[in-house]
Amino acid sequence: MFQTLVMPLLLADGVSELTLEGGTHNGMSPSYDFIHQCFIPMLDRMGCRLTTEIERVGFYPAGGGIWRVRIHPIDSSAGDIAPLELLDPGKLVECRATAMSDKIPEHVTERELNYIKKKLTGLCSELTLQQKLISSVGPGNIVSLLTEMEHISEVFECVGERNVSAERVAGRVIRDCKRYLSAGVTVAEHLADQLLLPMVLGQGGSFHTLKPSQHLLTNIAVIKQMTDVQIELIEMGPDCWQLNVPTINFK
Repeated sequence: MFQTLVMPLLLADGVSELTLEGGTHNGMSPSYDFIHQCFIPMLDRMGCRLTTEIERVGFYPAGGGIWRVRIHPIDSSAGDIAPLELLDPGKLVECRATAMSDKIPEHVTERELNYIKKKLTGLCSELTLQQKLISSVGPGNIVSLLTEMEHISEVFECVGERNVSAERVAGRVIRDCKRYLSAGVTVAEHLADQLLLPMVLGQGGSFHTLKPSQHLLTNIAVIKQMTDVQIELIEMGPDCWQLNVPTINFK
């Protein structure tokens, strides 16, 4: 819902405020943490100004989470949404792993963090672990790994499921993080398709990403059908692609 509304509101005439309620952390959509730590910083880099705060976490299926966002319109006197150039992630600065839960045994998050420490210490010399026991409407658990590079921060996460071990949940996050770091790209799988619309409505740009997901290919096809913008995908190497969005003046 947030990502559906954010672009029209960035192009509105005044400041907007949204209160979003429901599942802030579930396996079928970006979590609040991903939006706050990964997506919004990229919009900020493009000249967009948004501020967020979370009041309560909501796990699927109980929901009950609440977060708010304040969206300032693009200042037309300062120019349009700026181009986004992300061809070099820079060096790895830090990895921060967070295991968050409520109403499940405490040892689950402990095991998740221990598994991440065991598998990632050699890859991430600066690895920080955080266990968060929070209060939510229903039970739930999520593991989130923030990978801070010099020029971008990416978030990898996995929501705990019934009958899925803590080690398997943490393992999925580790797998995605290792794939990203091994490929040497800037933008990981999920952020790639989410950046397209602001780039198309702004001044375009380029970034390196992993092998295109079906989400990314679908977004490219829909955008082309609605705007005739020719978004270019070029294979640069194993699991490394360059995406180019031309500058289009929609005014």
